[in-house]
Amino acid sequence: MEGPVQKLGAVIPIYNPSKEFVSVLKALGSQTYLVSKVIVIDSSPNIDDRNYQKIVEDNCGCLNKLYMRISPEEFDHGKTRNLGVSKLTDEDAVLFLTQDGIMSNDCVEKLVCFLNANSLSGVSARQLPREGATELEVIERSLTYPSVSRINSGVPRVIDDVLLSDVCSLFRIDALNCVGGFPKKIITAEDIVIANKLLLAGYKTGYCAEATIRHSHKLSFTDTVKRYFDTGVMHTEWNSEIPFNNVSGKGTKLVINEVRYIIRNKPSEFVSLVLSVVGKVIGYSLGRKNALLNSALRRKLSQNKGFWRLT
Repeated sequence: MEGPVQKLGAVIPIYNPSKEFVSVLKALGSQTYLVSKVIVIDSSPNIDDRNYQKIVEDNCGCLNKLYMRISPEEFDHGKTRNLGVSKLTDEDAVLFLTQDGIMSNDCVEKLVCFLNANSLSGVSARQLPREGATELEVIERSLTYPSVSRINSGVPRVIDDVLLSDVCSLFRIDALNCVGGFPKKIITAEDIVIANKLLLAGYKTGYCAEATIRHSHKLSFTDTVKRYFDTGVMHTEWNSEIPFNNVSGKGTKLVINEVRYIIRNKPSEFVSLVLSVVGKVIGYSLGRKNALLNSALRRKLSQNKGFWRLT
C-alpha cells in the first residue's frame, strides 16, 4: 500500500431514489474535502419518468460527473460497485455512498484523515438517525454505531471485525483491486465480504466515529421481513468464509438494550419494537432455510428480487 490518498472519486448506485437524493448530492458537493469525480449508476426501471441525470447535473456543484444507466436486471450489489470503481482511472481512493445517506459537511475530510493517519485500506463513517427518526431508529443507530472509533487488523474473529458499511465508506483503490474487488454476485452485505477479504490479505480497516452521515429507515413489518430474509440468505451462502459465530448473541444483546430503552423512555413504542423483532426473526430464519423454499416464494420474500433472476 503506497502513500496517503489524495484524489477521490465517489460511486453512488441508485434505484428510484426519493427526493432525499437531492440532499445527498448537495452534501457531497459542499464537503470541506471535495471528490474529483462523481459516478452515479442508475438501475431504475424505464417506466420511471423522473430525469435522474438532470438531478445529478444540477445538484453536484462544480464536481466532475458521470451518469450511467444499467437495466434493473444488470444490477448487483457487488458487481455494480466494481463497475463504478473501474471508471476511476486517476483517483487514489473511492467513496461509496447510498442514495439516502446525507453526510455532515466534513465527513469526507474526517474519513481521509483517519484512513491516512492509520494506514488503512478502508474506513466507514458513523451513521446517525435521519431527521424525524422514530425512537426505534434512534436506539438502533446508537447501539450499532458507537461514538468510539475502531481499527481492525488480523484474521477476523467476530462480526464486528468486518463491519465496514458502504452507506458511507472510503477505500484505497489499489487495495480493492489487490483482493479482487467486491463479489460479482451477492444478495446483500457486500461490504462485509470486502472487509473480510481485506483483513485476510493483511490490510487494516477502520470505523471513524468523527465522520458522520444521517441514514436510517422506518421499516414496515413486511419490509423488515424482506430485509432480514436477504440477510439470512447472505449469512447462509457466506457462512464458511465470514465470522458469523457471534451474530445471534449480538442480535440478542441489541434487542435487550432496545427493550430497556423503550420501557424507560418511550413505552408507547413497545408494540412497534415487538413487531420489528418478530419481523427480523421470521425473515432471518426463512432466509437461513431458503433452500427449502421454491423460487417463487424466495423472490416474494426477498427485497433484492433481481438476485434471484441471476440465480
